[in-house]
Amino acid sequence: MTSKEKNEILSQVPESAGAYQLIRLGVVIYVGSTANLRERFLYWTRKPKNPIVRALDWDRFRFVRTGTVLAAEHLEESWYRIHRPTGNLMSPPRRQEHCREHGMSQHNVDASRD
Repeated sequence: MTSKEKNEILSQVPESAGAYQLIRLGVVIYVGSTANLRERFLYWTRKPKNPIVRALDWDRFRFVRTGTVLAAEHLEESWYRIHRPTGNLMSPPRRQEHCREHGMSQHNVDASRD
């Protein structure tokens, strides 16, 4: 993705809660939810250190603004059931449970993969 493409997309991504999809060649390869869609887009456009995350090699970022994190999580779960994306290491409910058990936010779990 060129800097120009990144900036074009970034100008459209809000700083609000929502769910998102990473897409490669028309196939959803990862779904997620976040309190800040813009920050999450920037996270995915950086060169992550983790080879699993780096290997996702997505070409499209699709998002839906939900207004609340809870609504974003529900949408993420729905998308996960529909698409079964290969890039998700844990199903959304399992990741949420893991975060609660370890006193972590979901962002920390995603960031720890990098």
